[in-house]
Amino acid sequence: KRQLESSLESSLGSLENEQSAESIKRKISQENFMSSLNWVVVNAIEQKTEERLQITSAKLEECLSVLASAKSLRKAAYSYEAMTRILTLERTTLGYLQKEAEELNSYLTEIDRALLGIEADFAEFTKEDTTHIVDQIQIQKARILKNELDLENHPFASLAVIANDSLYNGDVLSDMLPILAAARGLDTNNYSELDKVSADEIVTFAKACKQIERKRRDGVLISTTPGETNLEQKETPDNAFTDILSIIKVLNSYGCLLSHEDLNLTDTNSEAYEITSAGKDVSLLNFDNSLWALCALGGAWDVKYHSHGLDELQRSLDTAFYVDENNEVHELNSEDSLHVGNNSANIVEDLPAMEAEELISSLRCLSAFEIAGYVSCLVSEGSTRDGSFVDSSYMSFENLSRPQQDVVRTALLAAERLIEVQTIFGLDDLAFPCRLDLSVCSVVTAWTAGCTWNEALEMSGMAPGDLARVLHRAMDALRQFGSLPFHAVRSRDSSPATRLLSCGIHPDIRKLCREAATAMNRYPLKDSLPLEEELIDASEVVSEFDLLSTEDDANSLMS
Repeated sequence: KRQLESSLESSLGSLENEQSAESIKRKISQENFMSSLNWVVVNAIEQKTEERLQITSAKLEECLSVLASAKSLRKAAYSYEAMTRILTLERTTLGYLQKEAEELNSYLTEIDRALLGIEADFAEFTKEDTTHIVDQIQIQKARILKNELDLENHPFASLAVIANDSLYNGDVLSDMLPILAAARGLDTNNYSELDKVSADEIVTFAKACKQIERKRRDGVLISTTPGETNLEQKETPDNAFTDILSIIKVLNSYGCLLSHEDLNLTDTNSEAYEITSAGKDVSLLNFDNSLWALCALGGAWDVKYHSHGLDELQRSLDTAFYVDENNEVHELNSEDSLHVGNNSANIVEDLPAMEAEELISSLRCLSAFEIAGYVSCLVSEGSTRDGSFVDSSYMSFENLSRPQQDVVRTALLAAERLIEVQTIFGLDDLAFPCRLDLSVCSVVTAWTAGCTWNEALEMSGMAPGDLARVLHRAMDALRQFGSLPFHAVRSRDSSPATRLLSCGIHPDIRKLCREAATAMNRYPLKDSLPLEEELIDASEVVSEFDLLSTEDDANSLMS
């Protein structure tokens, strides 16, 4: 019994593989037919056969643009199918209206109404309904006529006319008919029996072009020369595991993970990593891109300077200068500045850290209600919700306070660097967005500062439920930042151990987030779950500032 079941399973598997191979071969033939049709349209434009085809030159140009790529073919196929469904729906509606009109016309003749003693008012009412339905029928017929004209003017309808003219009247009859037979899955040499190509069949062929393109991209299709198909099943890479490796590389670049090589350990071949303070903060945050949320608050930066391409581009667009210790101005050469060991190299490689320090300094100058508005920019989805890191108008930026504007300017630099590093390591910007939407910053700032609910509604122009959702998202983000572990402020020196790690969220910024969350937590947003009280001894804070006074202490912490 087991042998029989195993034999049956293997037979079914081989049958499915054969059917899959036949299906792919057929789709390849359909793609070849569309490629041949592309050349037919080009010849029609060059030979100016508009009168014979009864198709304008503009329509031929439109057909050629549709045949340009598999993406445009799929888009045109979807539009044709949508128009076909709409026409079917309109015809169905017309059928219902005609049936209802027939029922009203047959509903009680004049003799029946006289026998039953039905009043004339009821008969007049029935007559009005009949007149109304007749008007609706005329309107529906006009809609159907318009939809039929739209279908006739669709590029696929023109392509069907061009294909049939070429198949049965043109010079390429012997070339395209075998391809059409293979595209239809027919094994025949009597090509004269083939039916004409319809626009619906063009839709099927257009979809096949996109499917074959996808199989080539995934590595399933190795060779697809016309008339010969070489199919090989290739193992599809595990995208999830690839994304994990890319995320590890990005976190390592931003000082959230330290490899054994970074720690100067003897076992450099091991794939083990040490989690830094910034890495622990990222693991505790719950955002679409937790690393970006931490970077936006100055808790992490590109410590390995993989984003140097941005600075190279900037230097290529604008000559950069720097001032040395003697207050002399020198031109910063892009080739020399990136050379390891040069004095200018240290300046350039520390740019991300300098930008992070500037961001931290600007954030510490914010008040509690200003930082609430800024944090709302990190979690607001905006109007389009497309994952872009800037989704607001110039007016939204002008409505911000001057300290908030300074923070946004610096945060944009951090967003550009993170997007650059994510792109280098193969992470999708849509899956890992660096969002900075300013559209709700003003209303969140005003609510945290103490404005009334009606004032917030008037300022935002939102519905009460939408405004409550925006404020709740901002308050939840502030709670997450405020609940992160306390990290003492540590001085950065030139040792490799401290240069390759990020320090996490600054205690002052963490305190501001806690204060802002408390200020936002009032009716009608009152939350019954307050922040956990945390008592920090003053002596503990003072002693933490001097923890890393020497390079040995820094190295001991890393190990």
